Amino acid sequence: MHPVLPHLISECLLSLKEKAHFDWPKINSKYLDNKTVNIVVQINGKKRGLLVCENNINEKKLVEDIKNSDEFQKYFTNKEIYKYIYIKNKLINFIIK
Repeated sequence: MHPVLPHLISECLLSLKEKAHFDWPKINSKYLDNKTVNIVVQINGKKRGLLVCENNINEKKLVEDIKNSDEFQKYFTNKEIYKYIYIKNKLINFIIK
């Protein structure tokens, strides 16, 4: 019960005159590392899809992957990319005309 109610358990053990010794589990960092991230793809400020790619992907490679993707190709046909805004590992927004 100690991980759920640590203060209450320690108070109960003190009133029972017991020694409160707890071993907390060790953190394994391999489960905390994310190899992939979900990047939101917006076109003119509207969400058009979600792209799963590797963590810390190069900005130029990401733009090329999106341009060549079948899912987003319909938004880029006969349009010119004016500029794009990239927030690392979170979002990319294309401004097209």
